[in-house]
Amino acid sequence: MIILHQTIPEKHIPSFLTDGHYFTPCHLFPDKMEFYYGYCLFNCAMFSESDVEKCVEHATHNSELNQWTHCTCVSCWVSQIRDEAAMWNVHGHAGPAIRIAVNADSFCAHVRQHGYRLASGRVTYEGMTSMVFPQFLSRWELTEAEDSIHHFFFHKRGSFEWEQEYRIIVGANGPVRIPLKDEMVESVAISPVVKLDPDVEKLVRQRFGSRVQY
Repeated sequence: MIILHQTIPEKHIPSFLTDGHYFTPCHLFPDKMEFYYGYCLFNCAMFSESDVEKCVEHATHNSELNQWTHCTCVSCWVSQIRDEAAMWNVHGHAGPAIRIAVNADSFCAHVRQHGYRLASGRVTYEGMTSMVFPQFLSRWELTEAEDSIHHFFFHKRGSFEWEQEYRIIVGANGPVRIPLKDEMVESVAISPVVKLDPDVEKLVRQRFGSRVQY
């Protein structure tokens, strides 16, 4: 059983409670390495950081690749918390935030019930696949074209290895919001870095009760 964690900054908590979980359209990610790095990893010779940057810059002008960033939405989670402080500071934007925990299988099944095709799994870093949790062996209900390219969404640079990221991608022009059943959220941690607004914390506690913890 894989438990996934996601940090939600305070400004996004009301919409999370009201509208559900948000999947970000890939083309809206400010860091273009989120998809194009995966493409370059398998299609270009990269020996230095400058090689990576050149390849990614070139790839962003590829219309065929760009269509995939516009029809794929991404949800980023963490499968193992290695650095608590960094998680709150980076993912929580060094401000008030909460971190929810869900069961990966249950959440993915819930997304499918809403009519979306998806692929999910742990992110690889610098192209190093895991021998313990082998990636990309699962077969998803994807179209042939989606299946040929979906793995590009699951690669990141080695400097992000501490995140232990787990991703869920869905085919959609996005953005996508999936309402969550309350019982799907196994726990809610409140950031110790900066206190939540009292009214926001009250809403969170009313929704999730004893599952809320510091």
